[in-house]
Amino acid sequence: TSLIITAIVIVISIVGFVVGAALVQAWSTPDDYGLSGLGAILLVFIVGLALFGVIVGFIGTRLIYAMIVCILEETGPVESMKRSWQLTSGSFWKTVGRYLLISILVSSAAGIVGAVITTIPSVIVSSTQSFGALQVVITFSSTLITGLTIPVMLSYLVLMYTDERIRRENFADV
Repeated sequence: TSLIITAIVIVISIVGFVVGAALVQAWSTPDDYGLSGLGAILLVFIVGLALFGVIVGFIGTRLIYAMIVCILEETGPVESMKRSWQLTSGSFWKTVGRYLLISILVSSAAGIVGAVITTIPSVIVSSTQSFGALQVVITFSSTLITGLTIPVMLSYLVLMYTDERIRRENFADV
């Protein structure tokens, strides 16, 4: 599924580049708004970047369950993307909100734990001037934090997927 998503993003990027280049060419002379070539390039870049972010965010949210569907429902990549699209239809903003909430909570907790884990050894190591040891401590702590946050995020995604199935398909029929 990630290859298909990457292909979609590349196609969108190429189309955006071509449209942006055409707009820059059209705006290459000053007009009523005072846009020169550089100003037009900057404007097109900012608008294009924002549009690209919105498109990638939309597609990413709609395909958020694709990996989970592929594993739990034992479907292929295209079928799992269709299923993910189906599960998120009608609950797009709820899915975005839930994912943003858990992302903010997990990244905040990871930041606090990372600051505590790296600060104490950093003070000790900096007093001994052993910066190689400091690099080892920082690498170890970031690996540890990543190892703890990824399972939390994936568990929450599975919980979101299960909730969507329960609400849509009466998955937990008792």
